[in-house]
Amino acid sequence: MQLPMSRNTDIPGGLIHETNTHVHLLRRDVLLTQAMGGPLAEQSEEHLERIYDVLDLGCGCGGWAAQMAHRYPEMTVVGVDCNETFIHCARSFASIQELENASFQVMDVTQPLPLLDASFDLVNIRLLGNTLLPEQWEPLMQECQRLLRPGGVLRITEAEWGCLGMVSAAFARLFSLTLEALAHAQPPLLSLLDRPTSLTPLLQPFLRRHGFEAVQGVAAAIDHSAGTEGHLAFASEYLLWFQNHAATMIEAHLLSREMFDVLFKQTSQEILNTFSGILYLFTAWGEKPMSAQNNVLSKVTASQEPLPVVVLDAGVAPFLEHLKQASTICV
Repeated sequence: MQLPMSRNTDIPGGLIHETNTHVHLLRRDVLLTQAMGGPLAEQSEEHLERIYDVLDLGCGCGGWAAQMAHRYPEMTVVGVDCNETFIHCARSFASIQELENASFQVMDVTQPLPLLDASFDLVNIRLLGNTLLPEQWEPLMQECQRLLRPGGVLRITEAEWGCLGMVSAAFARLFSLTLEALAHAQPPLLSLLDRPTSLTPLLQPFLRRHGFEAVQGVAAAIDHSAGTEGHLAFASEYLLWFQNHAATMIEAHLLSREMFDVLFKQTSQEILNTFSGILYLFTAWGEKPMSAQNNVLSKVTASQEPLPVVVLDAGVAPFLEHLKQASTICV
């Protein structure tokens, strides 16, 4: 999920500024991928040998796509996003790393994509559950089927947000009010594939329902409490999330503008020190069926053993070093 960019840079505590928001999003992408063991950690070596062309839908600032291109130089990676600023940042980040096998284009994944049929071996979707409306998923799944070659893999990663421990009262109230406002908006803004309570358990049935075979899944977790590597990146995103949905909360008469400003200021100041949380991730993937005569070959060759949950506890190199350079370009 990529939250809409906020133009307001007057946030107490100096945690979010227009000049470093993209770097926070890149850092978050890198940390998420590390927590999952790598960009395609769940795929077997035999299966990786069949992947040449990769498409990342809703790529944001290009963190996952760039890591893919770096880890697998024999693959061609294309990232698309409707946000022109994100695409500019992704191109800059790839240029810094001299990734000639990565490219980025401005495209809206809710519309038919100007890409050739059967042109990709793997399509990646990460954290779009809070972005797309329920009715937008069906045409997107049809596009994925169209774009994938027979035997190609659709890979979806989603997260369970809000698994929080020690947070301030102001943060807790803003979090609950934001969810309430999004759930009751007209039309509902909290789509999550029409989920009743939790999204990640629905991913594998969702893939099977849309015709994908040999569906599997794997879990991971990332600690983004105060003092961890991922804290600032995720703290920034929480604040952006609150800020971007302030109007929705106010229009729903859940709080006044004055009360939002008070809660937001308290949260911005306290989140640096009094915050603990773990983000739980789940990746599900399945394979587009082969033609009828070759259907017996359509079983994914990825390992049948689920990967253990990995909790982030270390820095990332060399990507986080590149982010220092990116901070002067991704604006």
